[in-house]
Amino acid sequence: MSGQDAVLLHGAWTGAWVWGPTAARLRQAGHRPHALALPGTGPRADMGAELSDAVDHVLRFLERLPGPSLLVAHGSAGSIAAAVGERAPHLVRGTAYVAGLMLPARISYARLGRITGYDPTFGGAGCLAAAHDHRASELTSDAAWEMLLHDVRPEDACPAILQMGPQSEAVRLGIADWTLARFESVPRLYVETTHDRCIPLHAQRRMQQAAPGAETVSLPTGHLPMLAAPRLLVEHLLDFARSLHPASTPARLAV
Repeated sequence: MSGQDAVLLHGAWTGAWVWGPTAARLRQAGHRPHALALPGTGPRADMGAELSDAVDHVLRFLERLPGPSLLVAHGSAGSIAAAVGERAPHLVRGTAYVAGLMLPARISYARLGRITGYDPTFGGAGCLAAAHDHRASELTSDAAWEMLLHDVRPEDACPAILQMGPQSEAVRLGIADWTLARFESVPRLYVETTHDRCIPLHAQRRMQQAAPGAETVSLPTGHLPMLAAPRLLVEHLLDFARSLHPASTPARLAV
């Protein structure tokens, strides 16, 4: 991945800031990380944003880069990455799903429980709070500590919880519609997080079964390995990127 661009997509209730340690290590390795702030996230964001707005935002950024890029998608941003690959596979060298939603076509996060057998609302009352006239959700402080930050060092967790904010439900729960030919044309890595309390390991593995074909690696972390174990995460990302020979770059497909 010498000198390559890596576009980093954050998951629900976080932001571009969550990739800070990961981006720093990628930059030290001689690459060009770009952590994007996605539409519909943060206290001042437009909570009317849809999944398509997030996809358009990523595509506009990719189009400005000199060549195909590595996409790294965390959590709910997996749906955004899948939709980006469907729209413009020629812009994506490969996609790494970090505990990400790698769902079958036309399956939403809201229906994840039917596929994986777990409750994607994290137990409901006491965890998620409605915001912005119910157009957005945010984690309560207790839930953020319990579900996301339980294995993150306090010196990293405390600043993180102060930066978490609401997320547009239309973005978080958006449905990615993809075709098998385009989906399989983009090489994939799935980074399992084995101590994840947000998207449990059995749910991650059921998604891999439902959308097979990804290379898999495991990290002994919770849902935020970019904060809990950035060095290990970057090692896996670099290994994956090195495996993406230029010849494997998806060909331009008709839109």
